[in-house]
Amino acid sequence: MVRQPDSSPKFSPWTAERAINLLGAVAGIVGLILVFTKYDDLTKDEKSLVVFTYLVVNILILLAWIYSLTRKRLDKYAQTLFYIHFVNHIIRDHLADLSDDRKAASLTEILRDCVDAIATCYSIITGRMCRVSIKEIKNLSQGQIITAMRDTISAKRAAGDDGEHFISENTDFENIWTAREGCSRYFRSNNLKRDWKNHQYKNSSFKAVGLPSAFTFAGFTIVHKWRLPYVSTIVFPIRYISDRVVWPPTTGQTPAENERPDLWGFLCVDCGSPRVFSLPYAVELGGSFADALYVLFTGVNQTRGHRPVRRE
Repeated sequence: MVRQPDSSPKFSPWTAERAINLLGAVAGIVGLILVFTKYDDLTKDEKSLVVFTYLVVNILILLAWIYSLTRKRLDKYAQTLFYIHFVNHIIRDHLADLSDDRKAASLTEILRDCVDAIATCYSIITGRMCRVSIKEIKNLSQGQIITAMRDTISAKRAAGDDGEHFISENTDFENIWTAREGCSRYFRSNNLKRDWKNHQYKNSSFKAVGLPSAFTFAGFTIVHKWRLPYVSTIVFPIRYISDRVVWPPTTGQTPAENERPDLWGFLCVDCGSPRVFSLPYAVELGGSFADALYVLFTGVNQTRGHRPVRRE
């Protein structure tokens, strides 16, 4: 199996947190040096200047540290454990009910509970209302997809679900399928307006809601009439790639059906605010939910002998 360069989390030797820690350590060393130098030989004004400068530098380092922790909202990820457990719990119970021939809840109810929990989970960690949907592969040979489920809140305000949608007409699905950007595990954008302006984003929903427009003022290009209800998104494949499959395929080659991943569809998380999905935690969290959904779909298929949702 061929994996992409960023197919798994990588250790980063240099981060903002480590830089702030280093600055704090340097400030501490400087403070010790001042104690054992000729500090007492300085004039009163010079001493005041040294102390003032030292305190200001330390306060700035502390503020930078607080901002770094707050911006990433890492403390919020502790609360995701409840939702990860809940999603896996209801999937386990549903599959157990099916295998024991007990009366089980409908798959629609299970999927609705899952997407509602995932939407709430991402809303907590981002501090913004997030939407979640499951896109199902209806016809893989044609690359056709449909919306199988949306979370309860956004379902009433969904846009662009009517008509046909295809993988090739959507940058997120296409990038995951072909690994065009070097990553087939997920697609992430924290500013879709900017990507569209730079001709790096396409979405078949524009056919239903209308294309945005842009104008240039004082050398800046401004996007307006953005009718999609989100500007940040992360998308995950609900799939399994076996060891015998080389994926993505070599450019220009069309793999046989038994050489493709077992792809059910996509888990989509989006938000109306920019810059809300941080690496690596936001994508690893979504990957765990997508894996759980794959287990659900495959388990229902094996138990009942048919696809769980409207797949042809």
